Amino acid sequence: MFRFAILLISFWLLAGLVYADFPAQSARTYSEVEVFLDKTSSFETLAAAGLIFDHIKILEKSAEGLRFKTVVNSSEMEILKQSGLSFKVLIADVVQDFLARQKQINAASLVREDLPAGFEYGSIGGYYTFDEVVNELDSMRLNYPHLITAKQSIGKSIENRDLWMVKISDNPDVDEEEPEVFFTALHHAREPGGLMTLMYFMDYILEQYGVDAQVTYLIDHREIYFVPVVNPDGYVYNEQTNPDGGGQWRKNRRPVQSWYGIDLNRNYGYQWGYDDAGSSPYPFSDTYRGSAPFSEPETQAIRDFINSRNIKCVLNYHTYSNVLIYPWSYIAALTPDSITYMEYGDLLTSQNRYGFGNCNQTINYNANGDADDWMYGEQSEKAKIFALTPEVGDDSDGFWPDQSRIVPLCEENLKSNLNLTWLAGAYPRARSFQIIFDDNGNGFAEPGEQIKIVCQSKNIGLSNGQNISVAIGSDLAEIQPVNSASGIVHASFPAHSTVNDTFLLGIDENLAEGSKAVLTLNYTMDGYTLIDTLGYLVVGTPLVVFMDNAENGLENWHTGEEWGLENDALNSGNTVFSDSPDKLYENNANNRLTLKDALQLPTADRIYLSYLTRWNVERGFDFATVQISTDSVNWETLQTSSMQPASGKGQQASGDFGYDGFTSFWKWEWIDITDYQTADRLFLRFRLQSDGGEAKDGWRLDNIQVLAYNTLPSSVADQGGLTAKTAYLSPAFPNPFNAVTTLRYYLPRGAFVQLNVFDVKGQKIAVLVNKVQKAGRHTLRFDASGLASGLYFIQLKTENQNQIRKALLLK
Repeated sequence: MFRFAILLISFWLLAGLVYADFPAQSARTYSEVEVFLDKTSSFETLAAAGLIFDHIKILEKSAEGLRFKTVVNSSEMEILKQSGLSFKVLIADVVQDFLARQKQINAASLVREDLPAGFEYGSIGGYYTFDEVVNELDSMRLNYPHLITAKQSIGKSIENRDLWMVKISDNPDVDEEEPEVFFTALHHAREPGGLMTLMYFMDYILEQYGVDAQVTYLIDHREIYFVPVVNPDGYVYNEQTNPDGGGQWRKNRRPVQSWYGIDLNRNYGYQWGYDDAGSSPYPFSDTYRGSAPFSEPETQAIRDFINSRNIKCVLNYHTYSNVLIYPWSYIAALTPDSITYMEYGDLLTSQNRYGFGNCNQTINYNANGDADDWMYGEQSEKAKIFALTPEVGDDSDGFWPDQSRIVPLCEENLKSNLNLTWLAGAYPRARSFQIIFDDNGNGFAEPGEQIKIVCQSKNIGLSNGQNISVAIGSDLAEIQPVNSASGIVHASFPAHSTVNDTFLLGIDENLAEGSKAVLTLNYTMDGYTLIDTLGYLVVGTPLVVFMDNAENGLENWHTGEEWGLENDALNSGNTVFSDSPDKLYENNANNRLTLKDALQLPTADRIYLSYLTRWNVERGFDFATVQISTDSVNWETLQTSSMQPASGKGQQASGDFGYDGFTSFWKWEWIDITDYQTADRLFLRFRLQSDGGEAKDGWRLDNIQVLAYNTLPSSVADQGGLTAKTAYLSPAFPNPFNAVTTLRYYLPRGAFVQLNVFDVKGQKIAVLVNKVQKAGRHTLRFDASGLASGLYFIQLKTENQNQIRKALLLK
């Protein structure tokens, strides 16, 4: 409290001294500093004293406090000095640092033949001036009058400059009934990376129309709006003060008492001025919110334009932090549409690997009166809009990335822009599939069979789809659809709804068991076919080496302090394994689910580790990995197509692969572990590691299995192939079961076999097998319809082996 009082007194003295004259603002120096905020201080305390940090980068979070770096101007530096906080200056003058780095760049070497023909570097550090932006918009209209409108002013700035808007569509001068998407940049004048990203995207799609089928479809079926410069006055001011680039002016240029400028991204009407931590009431602050909501002509222009349209989704481009932000920003809470936002966040960052979340989750502070919150939250004058903010570039790029970084940043956001354009309309995506019929009724897809599968799709877009045809595909010629290649047509496919389609697949009789096919769903809309991966189909009836579906508890696992069980509504309420049951995982966690008993793999041509999973793990920093070991000491990390390469940051060690980001649905994973079958012992573990940053919901697993396949066709399977070193009884499948379950066992050599069933009292209640049997695989059905619900024990007894499995009967 004493420190806070001193800080307030110092603040008011500094307010009179530092900000007394008007011209002083143009002479501000901006420095990068590293600050340690101990547990006795808070961002709210500093905000009350007029110091609101912008774009902080967390370096370390511990019980003692928070260490971060950020950029402050010379006035904020004075407040920081009086605060008593521990800090050090990393870069004394970020503008001079930018200019020094620019001198080391050979601009001519950055020209590439593969760039869009209309895209070129600008004259201020490689960035366009405001006049150059206007000229580029005019050139686009001149070169592509059939695809882009002439620039139109949607309003004037405080210094009477135009806020220019253009639309790209197949009939740009006609207001068609097509889904609308909107892109903006330069709310903040010192963040031109967003401007260049949009200009690159515009040039790319104009040039690719008629060449790239996806781009052509999107332009034909969307209206794509752009306002590349929301804050022209602030941007021109930076041109004037720093003609070589690097200018740090953020706000617009409204005169306010003895100061200049309103932070346009604190001036929108939803929860404007909610508190003084998420925006500043002081005119000298870089986050000054203005005298009233929508007090500025620039935000009024954006408001009025949006209210005149039917826009579905928006990207408001900013720099920097390598994150994608969505509401809420004014508070740390999630919106009612948080699952949709997380799904969109994962989709939009699938290429650039940015972190995503709300304002507090991603950049560690709240911001009130911003564009995203108003676009999403205000729903009386307009419909709800899904608005998001990409913060382009990392902390080493800063507000003005080097010219050498302009194109890479544009390229890493290209897929994000295309995906957002998809989201404005119908956007069908594959979700999951299940085998519901096979010829012999054992639940497996075998060579020579026809199988019937149900496939689920979801329209994740924001508009209803019409006349969408869904067909199934396979990457193996030996697995193909039967009489359904033309697809199933959905006359209506509402936004956010799911549909189930049933397909018949034929499997060639000579296809080797253990073959793994990639199944796709192919969605045809108005002549364009969108292909999405559905999952893997593995052919054959396996030997079940291990199976655990979590219904029987944790007896097979070492769980550490965190792993446990929970019921998952997205998995039909089934019990599943969770690294942090019914809560977020902890900071600095190292949660491991380790198999207690070593596995002994059979000799087979194909062995897979398979499991169901879904996850919500901090992108780029925390990691969920699957590991294997032959000695339980040295572990190797396994890889699936759903995993991502490690970022080298946080807990993601370079060279590893694992899960991060978010998936809203359960998916089957298959990992080939055939190469480990020569090991005497094999251990498995599932590991969740987190750093000191954002905690998420974590990792869930179910139906963990190790399955071995013989690659010989089923017609000759009994002639050899799959061999185990000892007799082996697989877990019952399904388990738990209702009335009937399937038992499978393997004999390495001919032997006298007893297969018995006992109840929990140890009483033998059934003898299923009692005879000599030949070597090989054996399968039978255990019909327990005459037994009461409960736990039963299946015993496989041979001359030199006695093995027992549990089976739970639930009627």
